[in-house]
Amino acid sequence: MGITDVWLPPCSQSVAPQGYLPSQLFNLDGSAYGKKDQLKELLNKMHQKGLRGIADIVINHRCGDQQDEHGRWNVFTNTGIESRKSFAGVMDWQGWAITLGDKFSDGTGERGPGQYDDKFDAAPDIDHGNKKVQQSISVWLRWLRLDVGFDGWRFDFVKGYGAEYVGLYCKKSLPSWAVGELWLDMRYDENGLCYDQNEHRQNTINWINATDKESTAFDFTTKGILQEACRNRQYWRLKDQDGKPPGLLGWMPSHAVTFLDNHDTGSTQAHWPFPGDKGFGGLRLHPHTSRNSMCLLGSRVRLGRRHPLAHPSLDQASGKGQAAGGRQGKHSLCRC
Repeated sequence: MGITDVWLPPCSQSVAPQGYLPSQLFNLDGSAYGKKDQLKELLNKMHQKGLRGIADIVINHRCGDQQDEHGRWNVFTNTGIESRKSFAGVMDWQGWAITLGDKFSDGTGERGPGQYDDKFDAAPDIDHGNKKVQQSISVWLRWLRLDVGFDGWRFDFVKGYGAEYVGLYCKKSLPSWAVGELWLDMRYDENGLCYDQNEHRQNTINWINATDKESTAFDFTTKGILQEACRNRQYWRLKDQDGKPPGLLGWMPSHAVTFLDNHDTGSTQAHWPFPGDKGFGGLRLHPHTSRNSMCLLGSRVRLGRRHPLAHPSLDQASGKGQAAGGRQGKHSLCRC
């Protein structure tokens, strides 16, 4: 299939079974997906086949597993790593780890959210400027790579905390590569999606640069433009004013990860889905400028060679596509 990396769901114990409300980060046996030993076995077998495992890193927020004296869920424990005495207390946090102003805060934190940080109301927002938080997460990420066997990171909801912290965590944990989910609003007017989305892709580039280019980013600009072009047969959208691809792919292909849908935009949630009768062919329009792509398991290709988007090099097999970039080499990321 040409797949090099497999993006696995969040592996820690979580309040929600999908894994996106994590609590005890070291507790992999508490995951609804399976046990720690099963995960390690899976990753080992993937490595034997030449595949890398990408962990879904959800650190914008963390659910407390105990309440404070006022009933706020802002006490976090180290559950799951008791066997490692040197790790004692590394994930034992309290209200000081939460941003000031958050409804779970007890007022002992060091700072409020950043100027551009988006709020996540379902769980305590974590203060990544806190040195102990930085140390704890760095230890956890190194453990995921060196002990559990993951290779790279997909950072969830990165608009909720500073890009500089993504860069810091990458430098501390040394993943094979990393990608951030920076889902920003595109520009619309009374006629629908605007042709010029330069501000949108520039904001993504600004985020990448703020990570010190330690992380790539999902190319939401390309997704939005491509699905609009396919849905309405507006293929004039597929070149910008300079004749380049109109998304992040056109300006910074080395750090763009193109995709059609993920578990939020498509699948059962379908918050912003790609037209269901289209396929991956559009991602091959510029095969010589792109490096990495992501496919969502269950997606289908229905794009013939006569379609206006078809490129002579298009593979007709289901699920094959090509697109943007990563830190080290080419990657084709499969979301399980």
